[in-house]
Amino acid sequence: MGLNLIINGLIAAYYIVYQSYDSDEEENPMPTPIESILKVFIMSLGSFGDIWESLDDTDHSFIGKIHCFIFLALVYILLVNLLIAMMGDTYTKIAGKEATELFM
Repeated sequence: MGLNLIINGLIAAYYIVYQSYDSDEEENPMPTPIESILKVFIMSLGSFGDIWESLDDTDHSFIGKIHCFIFLALVYILLVNLLIAMMGDTYTKIAGKEATELFM
C-alpha cells in the first residue's frame, strides 16, 4: 500500500511538472493524468530516455529529474528484491527434492 501511494504521488508530480512543457519540436509526453500513468508504467519497463530528455523543456527540469531518479531507484530495488525472492524459492524447492531423494 505504501509503494502504491509513492508511485501515485510520482505520477501526479510528473503530470504537474509537464504542465509547463514547451517545445516546438515535440508534443507534451504527459498531457493528461492517464498519459502520465501510462508513461510511468513504460518507464518502469526501462524506456525512460525520452522522458529524461524532455524534462529539459519544462520549467521544473531539476525537480523532474530528481523524481525520475527516485522512481527508477525504487523500481530497480524492487526488481532486485523480486529476483532474490525467486532465487530463494527455487533453491528451497531444489533442496527439498534432493533431501527426499537422498533419504529414499
